[in-house]
Amino acid sequence: MVGHLAENGLIVGDEFREGNVAPASRNLAFIKYCVRQMPKGERITALRSDSAAYQADSINYCEENGIYFAIGADLDTSVLTAIEAIPEDDWKPYKNGYIAETIHCMEKTEEAFRLIVIRRPYQGTLFSEEDERVKYTVIATPPGCIPGVGAVGFNGVTGTKTPVFHPLLTNTAAMLAGIRRYYNRIGRDVTMLAFAGDGGAADVGFQSLSGAAERGEQMIFICVDNEGYMNTGVQRSSTTPYGAWTSTTPVGTVLRGKSRDAKPMALLMVMHNCEYVATACMAFMEDYYAKLEKALEAAKRGMAYIHVFSPCPTGWRFAPSKLIEVSRKAVETNMVPLWEYEEKIGNIRFTHTVENPLPVTAYLSLIGKYHHLDDEQVAHIQRKTDERVEMLNKFAQEGEMKGIRDVA
Repeated sequence: MVGHLAENGLIVGDEFREGNVAPASRNLAFIKYCVRQMPKGERITALRSDSAAYQADSINYCEENGIYFAIGADLDTSVLTAIEAIPEDDWKPYKNGYIAETIHCMEKTEEAFRLIVIRRPYQGTLFSEEDERVKYTVIATPPGCIPGVGAVGFNGVTGTKTPVFHPLLTNTAAMLAGIRRYYNRIGRDVTMLAFAGDGGAADVGFQSLSGAAERGEQMIFICVDNEGYMNTGVQRSSTTPYGAWTSTTPVGTVLRGKSRDAKPMALLMVMHNCEYVATACMAFMEDYYAKLEKALEAAKRGMAYIHVFSPCPTGWRFAPSKLIEVSRKAVETNMVPLWEYEEKIGNIRFTHTVENPLPVTAYLSLIGKYHHLDDEQVAHIQRKTDERVEMLNKFAQEGEMKGIRDVA
């Protein structure tokens, strides 16, 4: 725990604690320690702390010593009741949300104090009633790299500002479908959003995803594809490209990386008659933003699926400083073409056309998992890349996609 002066950032007190010590433990003693550390003739006139210091003894101490305080409140029953009692007309616009205040006290505080409440758009009214000014979203993050900052979070707090839960690898789409149907039944418009890796989308999770897509379930399903099981030891997945090294497709005298081409997940989702399907790459954020907007609208009618290319420096064996370059080269070589499909239009449309694509070696040479490739393997990758773009170009022609989907 660290106490520092806001004016100059100087630390006036610190306490190294064991990991199992509760954040709310000994806060008043620490505040008093910081006060004693101040230079002669100087005093602390204001205190700011998170909810760990939301305790009656700390508040009483500030009141008794003329210290202004801004302490985060615990959202316990009494605080929520006080917030609920604030008249709707008292809420005023504030930055990207609304602000209001009321008077509150704790059982052992000697004085009542101001309770200032900021209501963000993602929180709505904090309660169950609908508010047309805000949008509601429920996020599912199945096992993988993403839940570490989502459902698991940091120090008991999730990494999201919306409800998030941790489904199984096998049932992400099914769980979101059930939640959405419940909200539809009670008349609430709530967006369902999944962030799954390639394992949770193309492999273990494909059964429930395919079923939800076929039924036209209303959700956005985003596959963050790092082309393998990077969270469990860099094993291959069905989206691992041909020739790539993984811990289960090793390189030696007999094996030369993965022997099969990657599963074309985005095209498979088009064949499921989804309302919207797109590919995306983090090096082209404006393209991604536009596709998210379309996915939000499409999810009101049925399934929207976005396949996001997501290189992993650790599992792919390249320096993190090369992340953006690797991402750009994937698009510039047509290894990762950027396109979208809208059911109401019926054709694929390229969103970032590459007029003069670089050879695939411009991309492969940047990544350690491809450094073993021989000329024959590189030629295979180049041929498959060209064939894939040629096929997409045919699908982009009016009527071609519809005919293939009708046959499928």
